[in-house]
Amino acid sequence: MLLDETIAAPATLMNASAAIGIIRITGDKSADILIKIMADKGAAPLFGGRAEIKPRYMHHGFVMDPGGAPEAVDEAMVCFYRGPASYTGEDMAEIFCHGGSYNMSKVLGAVLKAGARAAAPGEFTKRACVNGKLDLCQAEAVCDIINSKTDSFHKVAVSQIKGSLSFEINSIKNELIAVLADIEANLDFPEEDVEPVDIAAIRETLLGCRRKALALLSSYEYGRVLKDGIKITIAGCPNVGKSSLFNLLLRENRAIVTEIPGTTRDVIEEAANIGGVAFTLADTAGVRAPADIVEKLGIDRTFENIRGADLCLLVIDAGRAVSAEDIELIAETNDSARVIAVNKIDAKSRAFSVNCLPLKDGEKPVEISVKENANIDALKAAILKTAGLASMGESYGAAGRAVITSARHAAALKNSLASFDDAVETIDANSPIDLLTIDIRAALASLGEIVGETVTDDILHKIFEKFCIGK
Repeated sequence: MLLDETIAAPATLMNASAAIGIIRITGDKSADILIKIMADKGAAPLFGGRAEIKPRYMHHGFVMDPGGAPEAVDEAMVCFYRGPASYTGEDMAEIFCHGGSYNMSKVLGAVLKAGARAAAPGEFTKRACVNGKLDLCQAEAVCDIINSKTDSFHKVAVSQIKGSLSFEINSIKNELIAVLADIEANLDFPEEDVEPVDIAAIRETLLGCRRKALALLSSYEYGRVLKDGIKITIAGCPNVGKSSLFNLLLRENRAIVTEIPGTTRDVIEEAANIGGVAFTLADTAGVRAPADIVEKLGIDRTFENIRGADLCLLVIDAGRAVSAEDIELIAETNDSARVIAVNKIDAKSRAFSVNCLPLKDGEKPVEISVKENANIDALKAAILKTAGLASMGESYGAAGRAVITSARHAAALKNSLASFDDAVETIDANSPIDLLTIDIRAALASLGEIVGETVTDDILHKIFEKFCIGK
């Protein structure tokens, strides 16, 4: 990325039916490009020079093709932002034109002919990061906001772009920097009138910093689930109501439901929002003695999905006696996180008894009726509780605490914990105090990776290549 280049890209989808499109430009030539391409109704230049472009003000005009005939490409509004008071920290402009993929490509083409180059994915936010408008945590949160699918994850991402995680990281760093300054003052000026280093106090400070880093790291499981979601496999015998429950949780008729056993022969997956958390629901073939090779393959996939799921939702039919297949499925899922849903309580058979189910100690099935939409909220609550999300949500999301959602952040925090442990060992071993500075600097470097102070160009590239064009 060359910061002396001016870049441009569509900031909105180039959709055939969009009413409005936005072309974003950033770099030193932003004003010059507007001067070249913007005209009034009579095709006269809209701006005579840079001084005539009032920043943060909407200007009305017509986009002209600088390399072709003096004809208007589109009518548009333009806004110019003078750096550093812009998103990227550079001179920047946005052209609000009519939507449509063809029209937007024409406007973008005029901008590129006037001296800009096409932006790479995430290059606007990357420049904002390089120019100090955002730290790396906040830059990554931009991508999370765009990709969020649930309210819970969206709130975490908004909190991070406001600086919640950056504040926590910088708070730990500031304590370490203060300790490092005290140590190095004694090392550099041993004969001066400098306060002796209080090793016991330093040890307590390091342990306190470690506790804060560990608390952040412990939020990662919750944050990972909010970001990536949880895979649930719905399993059971034929005609127990798996597909009906699948449709009910999705709030749409996605799976075919009939009274014919074996209707579902393959795995059907769809995304669902349960309690503000993203789940991937998998409806599977009913487990029984297969009637043909196709059904056998479907049942094999059912067991594969059970083993690969984060949680199994095992459906039992209360309208009949417990079967050998029910027992087999319970045994198959004994080592997995699971919720047992006893369906059809509206038509409960005298032959059915929960006592016939070989349950784990303390396990309590949730009795539901998909047909009557009964106790479905209780089932959702059991799913969240079994996945550990209810308690984690109370600890992190509801409490407004910073939450780690990135594997990169988690890895850096783990490295910082190792450095804290090394530092405490150095103190406890009565090693020379200058060795302690090595451990503290290592912890600072790990924490600095999170906010982008010590990150490599390769890591920056990997982060921003996940962004969309124009962001």
